[in-house]
Amino acid sequence: PIASIVGESWPTPAGTNIPLEQGDAAVAGIIRDQKVDQVFTNTCVLVEGAFAAKTCGVPHIWHVLEMLGQDPELKPPLSLKPFYTLLDLLSRRIIAVSASVRDEIAQYIDGAKIDVIHTGIEPVDASTLERRKEVVFDVPAETPIVTFVGILSKRKGVADLVRAATAILRRHPTARFMLVGTAGDDAANVKRLIRELHLAESFRLWGFRKDALDVLAASDVVVMPSVADPLPVVVLEAMSVGTPVVATHSGGCADMIVDGETGRLVAPQDSEALAGAVIGVLDDADLRQAMGQAAQQRFLDHFQHARYVNEFDRAFAEVAGTSLE
Repeated sequence: PIASIVGESWPTPAGTNIPLEQGDAAVAGIIRDQKVDQVFTNTCVLVEGAFAAKTCGVPHIWHVLEMLGQDPELKPPLSLKPFYTLLDLLSRRIIAVSASVRDEIAQYIDGAKIDVIHTGIEPVDASTLERRKEVVFDVPAETPIVTFVGILSKRKGVADLVRAATAILRRHPTARFMLVGTAGDDAANVKRLIRELHLAESFRLWGFRKDALDVLAASDVVVMPSVADPLPVVVLEAMSVGTPVVATHSGGCADMIVDGETGRLVAPQDSEALAGAVIGVLDDADLRQAMGQAAQQRFLDHFQHARYVNEFDRAFAEVAGTSLE
């Protein structure tokens, strides 16, 4: 059996800032006490596991879930070249969550060491979904629904959806925009834009909801206008319930969405292009249905949880020098 430590799981008191050497020593103690064979760090934001593995002479696998060169919310302690060089030196294998993450890292180190394993999720039991708009959103069934699910942050680009809404409403004046998710660093700006553009009647800010899959299933189109997004899981969730997604070509969305077939991809921070893509999906019910069906099939073919687990099992076995053939 292959033991592993997930970098996010070792105990750190909330609100504290433990020096690197103390974190290194704590993880090294776990490695020695538990006779760990491999260390697996599940983010590049934490480095203690990698240093501890090096100290103990144990192979380390680094799972990179971030795009440090593009994400406005992340500031690495070093510039990108020395930081990614450090990842390379401390890891037997680097696993990127998407091709965009891999390509960023490969600008600075040998790409041969980097694998891409896309996140996978469990398929949905369609019989459990509530698709009626009047139930999920309390609106008439014929209302066009454009939905964003996620944190209201600068990285997610929600303000660009607000800017796009004016053009969308000229074409579909009864459309409603559903923003579902917790407040982030751009929530105040998003609310200000909605007021300034006189869009209050067209937008609803729901906050966190437990019925996210119903929200996605009851929507006509899901929008992910990210500035930088390594692999937003909500896109997979929308695909799994058969709802087309309009997203920016800003990271992992390009791995998931086939432009024009399962959804649409536009340039980041281009509200005009975003509006045009959303209008195109809302205009054509047959296209919308075909995109949703194609998206669901693509999810089933490429992004199921079982495939995700198998690929990680294979990576662990290869680093251990064994085979799953």
